[in-house]
Amino acid sequence: MRKRTSLNLSPERAGQLRELSLRLGKPITHIIEEMIDEAVAKHGIEFELVTGFDYEGTTRDGEPGVMFGAREIGELFLTRQEAHALCDALVEAGEKNRRTTLPKTQHDASLIEVWRQGRGVIVSVDGRRKSMTPSIAWHLAQCISHEAEG
Repeated sequence: MRKRTSLNLSPERAGQLRELSLRLGKPITHIIEEMIDEAVAKHGIEFELVTGFDYEGTTRDGEPGVMFGAREIGELFLTRQEAHALCDALVEAGEKNRRTTLPKTQHDASLIEVWRQGRGVIVSVDGRRKSMTPSIAWHLAQCISHEAEG
């Protein structure tokens, strides 16, 4: 279960946010996430995204890749190719509502699936699931891709 956070806005700002949501046809969460992304890019702020996932560039048996995992799904080694396939699946699930089943991982023989469910994106490793917003899925994909190229 994801933790939720409340924001206190004046009634006028809350009304504007609801109106933006209606006019743009996007949930309020997506609008706020886009505003945060724009401010981060505009001001060149760099910080590690706290996603509940762990990812670190490493090697196994001489092959470069990424250790990837989370408490809910465990940890596994992804080759660079597998890491990039996961990144593509994360972005596609968030943007195109596409379900992707990746081939079993080379080193851990794990089955990874990624899909959109409601307003969230689900990552499943051997049936163990973790959810996130599409915006977080996109950021996670960027972070994993960066580590894979490390």
